[in-house]
Amino acid sequence: IHYHNRRRVAPEIEKALEATYWDSLDQMLARMDIISINCPHTPATYHLLSARRLALMKSSAYIVNTAR
Repeated sequence: IHYHNRRRVAPEIEKALEATYWDSLDQMLARMDIISINCPHTPATYHLLSARRLALMKSSAYIVNTAR
């Protein structure tokens, strides 16, 4: 699991889930094969995946959007 969030989860949770935190969403998007968006629709998340960010992604990457 690789993730980006406003707040990093506790180290023991990261360890239990074998999760890797990315401080930079842009850097994470450029390296992942599958991206799952799981966030509410708010002013802060509006256009989270902009055209600029989509262009950063691998052409073979998949996006799963479960956000609302």
